[in-house]
Amino acid sequence: MIRDQGIKEGHWMLTLEFGLVGTYAGPNAEDIFPSAIIPVQKFGITRLESPTPISVDASKIKKPAKNRLERVAPAKAKTAKTGIKRTQVTTKKKSKI
Repeated sequence: MIRDQGIKEGHWMLTLEFGLVGTYAGPNAEDIFPSAIIPVQKFGITRLESPTPISVDASKIKKPAKNRLERVAPAKAKTAKTGIKRTQVTTKKKSKI
C-alpha cells in the first residue's frame, strides 16, 4: 500500500477497523448458539511520528521489479539462504474433443 500510494518517507503502520454483528450460528441445525461475527470493515495505513516495532520505514521499501516474472525463481532452483529446492508447477487443462 505504501508503494502504491507513492509514499517514500516516514514511518507507517497498518490500521484496521472492525465491526461487530450479533447472530445465531452453529455447526448444524440442531446446535445453534448466540454468536458474534467480527468483520474487518476498513484497512489502511497511518503515519507515525517515530518508529515502533510494528511500523515500516517507507524509505527502506524496495521498488518492485519491472516485470513480476523477473522475481520468480527458475524451476528447481535452490534458494541462496536455505539451500532448499523450489519447484515450479504448471498444469495444462485437457481439452474435451
